Amino acid sequence: ILARDVHNRIVIRGLNTIPLFVQLLYSPIENIQRVAAGVLCELAQDKEAAEAIEAEGATAPLTELLHSRNEGVATYAAAVLFRMSEDKPQDYKKRLSVELTSSLFRTEPMAWNESADLGLDIGAQGEPLGYRPDDPSYRSFHSGGYGQDTLGMDPMMEHEMGGHHPGADYPVDGLPDLGHAQDLMDGLPPGDSNQ
Repeated sequence: ILARDVHNRIVIRGLNTIPLFVQLLYSPIENIQRVAAGVLCELAQDKEAAEAIEAEGATAPLTELLHSRNEGVATYAAAVLFRMSEDKPQDYKKRLSVELTSSLFRTEPMAWNESADLGLDIGAQGEPLGYRPDDPSYRSFHSGGYGQDTLGMDPMMEHEMGGHHPGADYPVDGLPDLGHAQDLMDGLPPGDSNQ
């Protein structure tokens, strides 16, 4: 988190900590690998840091970490390698792409079942993941209550009837009227659908 800010990245790089984080990639503890790869991923946004990471010999351990069972470790490792490759020749990028692709689609038992239905368990009722309408978790999720039972009562009606609800102890005086929120939303530029 600290390395997300550009000024902090400059300080971290200036303190010569990149060799330490590269060495931590060799740790047998996945959480340490994940944090080290995460810091290197943030640092690699800057070209000078990406070059320093490569100069410290991070390519080999990062390539190994692509095959980690820990998804966070593998993702950070892939991101660091990708950022390090940005100024490399096309053939290097192609080899890296092949390595990243093979690590993403490595063969794992039950990753895809024979019917190629993404591994979803279709329950007896035909609901994905075995949810049934008579299941309390199904009702709470599909009613928007996320586990709180509203007894079929509209949450606003419960509020008007004096029922206790989360946040009831907080005053609402002085809060802005957001009744015109759609007007505010209409003035925003359209979002990027690629995110």
